[in-house]
Amino acid sequence: MKGKPVLCAPLYDLKNPIEETFHCLHDNELACRLSCLEGRAVFGPRLLTCKQTGDFDEYGLNGVWTSEGFKDGMMPNCVDRVCHDMSHFPGGDLYSCTSNIYLVGTECEYHCPLGTYTVPKGEKIKVVCENDYLESYIPAFDGIVRVEYYPCIDIVCEEIQVDNIDVEVTCTNTIYYDSRCNFACKTGLIMTEHTEVTCVDSDDDGNGEWNLDFPDCTGLCFYCAILTLYLAIFMNIQFSLKIVYN
Repeated sequence: MKGKPVLCAPLYDLKNPIEETFHCLHDNELACRLSCLEGRAVFGPRLLTCKQTGDFDEYGLNGVWTSEGFKDGMMPNCVDRVCHDMSHFPGGDLYSCTSNIYLVGTECEYHCPLGTYTVPKGEKIKVVCENDYLESYIPAFDGIVRVEYYPCIDIVCEEIQVDNIDVEVTCTNTIYYDSRCNFACKTGLIMTEHTEVTCVDSDDDGNGEWNLDFPDCTGLCFYCAILTLYLAIFMNIQFSLKIVYN
């Protein structure tokens, strides 16, 4: 004599599209899985089993869907796979994204950080949210980020070479972009109006250049000669005035 058949409620979810349905195992109609569309994943129990609870109830059912580790009767659902926040990517500054929800298929582009450039020049770092098929270590409803990475190369200026041993140069970041170098004289005087130069990329082509000419120093003897000349002229004028008045 056969036992009572086990009957559970029909499996359906009004939240899911028609294409996302439950499929029961071919060798066990009491064990079923939810199938989701591409770009979506199961959230909740992966495998449901119809477990007998006792006599038939008023609806003609005597079983409940259950899954190990979940509360009896909890139904799985299909959710969009998403990647974590793609608006911040180490080593790049966000340029644009096709979506701000970061669903599977979202593409973002990044500039290299200020002071660097991509190789080849002009390219952008591309980041794409894709399906995760390695569900053993990443939650199934998470997407993975694939990066089309272009190296970001530092913008540098030419080495500062000074022949005048009286010149001292101190820089904030050697010859790298935005480094500011100060020129000072050990004993002489600066011959230019400016004492500082900055490494810039004025053409935005990845080639750094100093924004001003390098200052130079002149010895004090040069200025001493000028002062002596002025003093001589002044003394000569004074002597001439005395002759006139006398």
